[in-house]
Amino acid sequence: MATPNSDIVPIQLSLTAGDLITLWAPRWREDGEDWEAFLGDDDSVFAFSSTAALAAFVRTVDEHDLSDHPAWPIVRQLSVTELVPEGNQCYDLVGVPEVAASEPDTWAVGELAEIVRITRSLAETCGLSVVSEVLDAAPGFGVLDQGSWAFSGREGGKLWEELTDTVAGRWDEVLDAVDALVRSPEVDATALAEARRELPSDTAIGTQPAPRSHSPE
Repeated sequence: MATPNSDIVPIQLSLTAGDLITLWAPRWREDGEDWEAFLGDDDSVFAFSSTAALAAFVRTVDEHDLSDHPAWPIVRQLSVTELVPEGNQCYDLVGVPEVAASEPDTWAVGELAEIVRITRSLAETCGLSVVSEVLDAAPGFGVLDQGSWAFSGREGGKLWEELTDTVAGRWDEVLDAVDALVRSPEVDATALAEARRELPSDTAIGTQPAPRSHSPE
């Protein structure tokens, strides 16, 4: 039996191809085992340029990696609006070099922590060994969740410098691997038209405003 808090979350990934929406099932426990998954199959993560396209796929396709998730029957009943990612579920992988080039204040460290967390989940769930290799190349990636204090002082400054050097030299490898993993399957035209009518103002993504702001310490 699955744990009661099993959930599936709409997320936005900002990649080379643009802002794309997919579904993520954070770690849940079922039949004595831990599981984590993204909407996709053995070869790809499925992501879409609009919430309407995601909704059309969810409502019409039965075979994928989330079809056995305990919350999937609920997800299939969600409205298009309910499939819009919240601001704190938007991950700008393309913007990582810019963030890493800034000072390690609360905003920058928090932003990187969230992006690295979802990127590591993609790597572990989908077998992206090069991504895991990059994220293990600098110890600073492993302490982002501790906040900006982990990068204070001489030792903290060294951790941040090693992290930023790794991002500058190798983040393109991460992007290339994730770009190659993600694809956008065709969706049923009738279901797509219905989903668009459900949310007339649907834009390319239509995410909720992010609650974060850049306020240096």
